[in-house]
Amino acid sequence: MSDTAMTVGDRIRATRKREGISQTELAQKMGVIKQTLYKYETGIVTNIPSEKIEAAAKALGVTPGFLMGWEEQDADSVSYVRHRAINDLLDKLSPSEVQMVEAIIRQIVVYSTKK
Repeated sequence: MSDTAMTVGDRIRATRKREGISQTELAQKMGVIKQTLYKYETGIVTNIPSEKIEAAAKALGVTPGFLMGWEEQDADSVSYVRHRAINDLLDKLSPSEVQMVEAIIRQIVVYSTKK
């Protein structure tokens, strides 16, 4: 099936399978029951709430736009997902912990530019 002919549910299912994630695991991460995810993936339910698409995208490591078919999964979208994941982690840290992470990243950059 070509990407243009794929539905949102098709993209969720294909990406889930590619990433080796079970329906049960993805459903939990999306905050739905397995039967609801099944309905999304098979097209029984086509009007998927945006917050569920966002949750699926986050769990699958893609952008919501990719799942919607609005963009390809390219280096930019992967970079976006990576930055978002890092920001989500940083949000869980205290300000002093964030400063420590920044200092470590700066040291890594200095080290890698000396090679």
